Amino acid sequence: MIAPFPNWPADFVQRMDGRACACGSAPAPGDSDDRIRVYAGRVSDAYLMRHAAQRGYAVVAWKNGHAAEPADLAPGDADRYGREVLLVGTAVQRHFAALKINYLTLGNQTPHLHTNVVARYTDDVAPGALLDPVGAALPEEQWRADAAELRALLAPGSALVRHWDE
Repeated sequence: MIAPFPNWPADFVQRMDGRACACGSAPAPGDSDDRIRVYAGRVSDAYLMRHAAQRGYAVVAWKNGHAAEPADLAPGDADRYGREVLLVGTAVQRHFAALKINYLTLGNQTPHLHTNVVARYTDDVAPGALLDPVGAALPEEQWRADAAELRALLAPGSALVRHWDE
C-alpha cells in the first residue's frame, strides 16, 4: 500500500481513527518499569514517567475510548479532560516546586489523546527552549517517592481534587 501522505507512516490515518491506535482504546492503566499511574480520573489516567530529561514529567491520557484530538470529544468531556490535565499540572507544579509547567497535546507520533505535563525549573536543563521530555531513566527510589507524593496530592477527596471538581 502506498501511504496517502508520503511523509507520514503508512497507517497514520488508521492510527488517527482508532483502527491502528497503539494504545488500543486507551493506555493500560497499570504501572510498568517506566511509568507509575498517579491519578485515575473520570476521563483520564495520569502517569509519572521514569524516562525524562528532568524530574516532573507526567502524561495524562484519555481513557474513555479512542479520541485523537480534544475536539473529537463532546463538549462536557473536553471540559472534564481539560480540568483533569490542569489538576495534574497543578500537582506536578506543587510537588516539584516548578517555575513553569508546559502542557503539550501533540499526537503526531501517538495519535491517541494525551497531554504531556512537563515541569520547568529555575535551573532547567534547557531554559527557554522546548524540552524533549524523554531522557535517561531517573533513579528508581526518587521516581517512586515522587509518584507516592503525587498520588497523595491527587487522591480522591484531596483539597486539590475538590478544587478542580467544583
